[in-house]
Amino acid sequence: MQCKLRNCLLAIIVCFLSICCVTRTQAEESTTTKKSTTTNINDTTNNSAAIDKSATTNKSTTTNKGKVALVNGATISQEQFDRAMTPYQQQIAAMGEGAVTDEQLIDLKKKVLEKLIGNELLYRESQKDGIAIEDKEISETFESQKAQFKTAAEFQEALKQLNYSEAAFRDQIKIGLSIQGYIEKKFAQNTTISDEEAKKYYDDNPDYFKQTAQVKASHIMIMVDSNADQAKKDEAKKKLEKIMKRLKAGEDFAALAKEVSEDANSKDNGGDLDYFSKGQMVQAFEDAAFALKKGEISDIVETEYGYHIIKLTDKIDAKTISYEEAKNDILDGLKTNKVNSDVNKYVTELRSKAVVEIFLN
Repeated sequence: MQCKLRNCLLAIIVCFLSICCVTRTQAEESTTTKKSTTTNINDTTNNSAAIDKSATTNKSTTTNKGKVALVNGATISQEQFDRAMTPYQQQIAAMGEGAVTDEQLIDLKKKVLEKLIGNELLYRESQKDGIAIEDKEISETFESQKAQFKTAAEFQEALKQLNYSEAAFRDQIKIGLSIQGYIEKKFAQNTTISDEEAKKYYDDNPDYFKQTAQVKASHIMIMVDSNADQAKKDEAKKKLEKIMKRLKAGEDFAALAKEVSEDANSKDNGGDLDYFSKGQMVQAFEDAAFALKKGEISDIVETEYGYHIIKLTDKIDAKTISYEEAKNDILDGLKTNKVNSDVNKYVTELRSKAVVEIFLN
């Protein structure tokens, strides 16, 4: 499809569950294209920590069946590890055979295990510190994640694909919120970024604050393969010509898109493709969209995917974001980076003192 790559149905739950917890953060790049992003607390753990630290022993015995590691006596189970690996394995499968070498897969498994070890260490510290998560908060978070799916069945399918039961999901929410609360208390509350630091970052990174021209468009599409014979192409175009007549007669664009568009990714949203800049769409579609005025509807546009009618719903000119506009996002981003750096160092310290036994094959 010519429309932007959209997150798959599992994106929300993968983001939340990828290893075991979440935190909300704003990355440095948020000042350029997005106001906020969500990242996993897993990313604050030390990905590069070596498996063969002095406090780590590697074992493989029948007595440890079902375990991949012991962290100060606490078990990281094979089931936990398999869940953590699932989103990565899905990505690898989508890339096709041979895209990832055996050596890269082994390295990935080590890094995933290290993340799990780091999370276990942080969770135990949160419990020592008295961080308690109420059932109400767990339920609210569970329901907010569930609400991101169109139906309960889709949510259950997402859990199934990631090897989670509802109970296991709630357990991981509790762990994630506990770690999040601990990091907020121990690190975030004690971290400040000065206006001078923010201004320096703005001045040192001018390219980050250049916003390219963007348009927001909707479309109605009738699909036809670019290799189809002319008769099939003519048939598809005639369908769209009939739709064009209905639009000219005054029918609502979004309602028609829901009814007849063959773009499964956008039709339920009335054909809305959201904002995009040049280079994100195929050339013919992009040229037609950027040539329109706000509220205007295009003629029939042919691309390699079929035929389209495009409606421009908004247009944003290229500009440089001012420091005042960017300031709060910069402060948040720099604070997040500082907190993440401090957490990384802390996890490395905990890891060096921990007794860790590895049973991963």
